[in-house]
Amino acid sequence: MPNYVVNKSTHFSGEHELHTTYCPVSADEDNSISLGYFSNCRLALKEARKHYVNVDGCVFCSEECNAELNLSRHKNVLSIKRN
Repeated sequence: MPNYVVNKSTHFSGEHELHTTYCPVSADEDNSISLGYFSNCRLALKEARKHYVNVDGCVFCSEECNAELNLSRHKNVLSIKRN
């Protein structure tokens, strides 16, 4: 079960990023809040939103909780269904 953290500083687009502690791009300990161990990123995201309203999953370690990736996948599925 992964251990999750949320960055204290915001990403360039304004959100705080959710990471696992083994992520190569996660913030250092001084710039993150430890959230604990969760079986999936959705549960960790819920916990992170107790600290910050605008939180998004990291594209590398919390891919299924990354809003932009999920929106892109949704658009691809819709375009396939239309064809």
